[in-house]
Parts: sequence; structure tokens; C-alpha cells
Amino acid sequence: QVPGTLTLFKVQGDLGRASPVGDDTPLKLLFAGDTKPLDCRIHFSKADGQVRPGETAVVIVQCSQRHRVFNHGMAFQAFENGRKIGEGTLRP
Repeated sequence: QVPGTLTLFKVQGDLGRASPVGDDTPLKLLFAGDTKPLDCRIHFSKADGQVRPGETAVVIVQCSQRHRVFNHGMAFQAFENGRKIGEGTLRP
């Protein structure tokens, strides 16, 4: 589990999301310098935490391949069902 920030995009064409992302949301994160997204989950310090479209929130990122995360840089793009919905940065 690594702290970071997540900016959720408002819907604009093929980008963004219409509704908030809540705790334990599964996302695919593509880290800078990598070509394959990782299966990850976004967590908040409070169980009812969320980030709304157009906002940035402090999150905890938990990826299934934890050992690979630091090999590919700290910036990431967030995808859901193949759609880019946001971007963020790890803050270890």
C-alpha cells in the first residue's frame, strides 16, 4: 500500500467518469514507462471516502504486483473498463 493522489476527470468525450470513485474501487493503473497496466485498488483513509469527477484526493494505492510499482515511476494513468478516467502520482 502506497500513498498518492488521484485526479478524477470529468466526462469529456472518451475520457472521464460521471460518478465518484469510492473506497476499494478496482482500477487498472498504467505507470510511467510501462506498457501494461496493473490491477490495483484505490483506498481512502476513511471508509466512506471518495473522489468526485473534477477533484483530486489523497488515496492509498494497492496493486496486485506491488514489487513492480516502483520500477516504473511514480506517475500513473487510471483506467476503468478501458476508459481513461484519471491520473495520479504516488507519494511514498
